Amino acid sequence: MKISINNNQRTPRQNPARGTSARLVTALITALFVTVLLSGTSVQAVEYWISSAPHDWNTAAAWNAGVPTSGSVNITNSGLCTYSSLDTNYGLSSVNVGGGGVAAGCTGIVNQTGGMLSVTCSTYGVEMGGGNSVGSFTNSGGTLTVIRTNISPGGIPYYYQDGVELGEGANGTGTLTLNTGGTVNLLSALEMGVNGAGILNVNGGLLIDNGWFHVGNTVGSATFNQTGGAVYILPNATGNLTPGAMGTAAAANGGLAIGLSSTNGTVNISGGTLYSCRIGFDATTNGTTDTLNISGGTLYIGFGGVGSNSTFTGAQSVNISGGTFQTADILEVGVTNSSGQQVGGANGAITNVLTD
Repeated sequence: MKISINNNQRTPRQNPARGTSARLVTALITALFVTVLLSGTSVQAVEYWISSAPHDWNTAAAWNAGVPTSGSVNITNSGLCTYSSLDTNYGLSSVNVGGGGVAAGCTGIVNQTGGMLSVTCSTYGVEMGGGNSVGSFTNSGGTLTVIRTNISPGGIPYYYQDGVELGEGANGTGTLTLNTGGTVNLLSALEMGVNGAGILNVNGGLLIDNGWFHVGNTVGSATFNQTGGAVYILPNATGNLTPGAMGTAAAANGGLAIGLSSTNGTVNISGGTLYSCRIGFDATTNGTTDTLNISGGTLYIGFGGVGSNSTFTGAQSVNISGGTFQTADILEVGVTNSSGQQVGGANGAITNVLTD
């Protein structure tokens, strides 16, 4: 691995103040989880956005069968769909923006400026950029929540698997942009560059990921840009709820995973705050290029540190020209306290994942 460090611009390591952030994240996750459970969803046929002109989600004429408040939707007709404070607590089973099983060559655009949009899925919840298509979702207000629940052999619900896919189809491009005022809460995985190009831009707001966080997945390309806001990439169980069985691979057990399979992954951090239990170069195919560029912002790294998959022989590089590095007590999933109670995120509660 090549490491390039500009010593003149490095910021001294400092001790973090973690308690307040932990309580804020815990409260937010708990409130959103309860709201989604109470709201419920009903199954209905797939609805399509048929307008090529900009409209609010609540515009019945923009849809083929009226305003969808549950079920599955496809937004592929080039018209801008705005999800606002008028559209409160709609619970869906899937949202496809650009492509997503529709004819190739589509464009879908969604801007969320308010309200609460919840997607509870058993497979893929939000897909952007199908085959030869372009999908874009921008959140500048309100909350997007995506939940994909798995049940352990012991009956414990937990969250880690595919929920949001950016660049899902071949030659497709999917972009998720988070701005100040917006919140993205993922009780599922975020995967970029599955078969096409996946792009995540965090310019502000709050993103919480309780599942896989893959900057690169399968055969596409992926880019994660953070210029502001706060991103929490938490541990997850991935089917193993045994205390202390976390492992080291960020791709499998939480953390920021750069590259996976034969995907090229690039991470650019120039501002904001990133909390991650681990940063890992996790590609398993030779010949790909994975890069971590840090020029600003604050990074809190947990128990896994920064590491590399030993079986990978491609080009890996870490370039540091600024930023602040700190440590964080991000506990392993399934860790128990002295009373035998879960204090990790194995049951999705997130309680005390970031501790005082």
